[in-house]
Amino acid sequence: MITATVDGTLSDAITPQVESLAARARTAVRDVATALQADLRGQVQAAGLGEGLTKAWRLNLYGMRRSDKPAGFVYSKATNLHAAFTQSGIVTARNAQWLAIPLPAALDRGFQLSPSRRGGKTGPLPAKWSNIDRAEDKFSDLTFIPLNGGARALLVANADSAGRRVRNGGRASQSIPLFLLVRKTRFRARLDFDGAVSRARDALGAAVVAAVEGE
Repeated sequence: MITATVDGTLSDAITPQVESLAARARTAVRDVATALQADLRGQVQAAGLGEGLTKAWRLNLYGMRRSDKPAGFVYSKATNLHAAFTQSGIVTARNAQWLAIPLPAALDRGFQLSPSRRGGKTGPLPAKWSNIDRAEDKFSDLTFIPLNGGARALLVANADSAGRRVRNGGRASQSIPLFLLVRKTRFRARLDFDGAVSRARDALGAAVVAAVEGE
């Protein structure tokens, strides 16, 4: 007859292994959640949607010290705006007659930005909220030029060109297109959040398997 005994308690032998596995699980969750946030932020940044929407992807980590049930929570603080760019669609002017899209000259001068009501900060605005008032403050009145039979239009600034003079001694006027006005505009999907989540899910599964096999 063969007999076997355990020296000490069974929990003494198991506990270090459980703690080691839990530590690996915490590392896996932290790494995958951080990578998911970076993936989502990278998509928003690559789509040119602004730093505010990029940083709106937030990350909370739970149980990262000694818990055997770690969790990572990646979430959006701009849910509606993020969701709007996951699918294509049409934006139509409703309360306003036109949607104002800033052109390169307006972007160079920061006319796509507007003071916030909180603290005077500035941030990017949707096309129909372009800061036309700021452009008018700088250039005085803007000239409205219809295009395509009135389906579109331009808002153009008239600026004096330094150094250029006409025969009567006055300065020549330079036209600067600032805003394209449209009745509606189509936008394409720019973000693939489902793909990011799928990649994170696969990465977490692989990391958990690696943690278990590493024991």
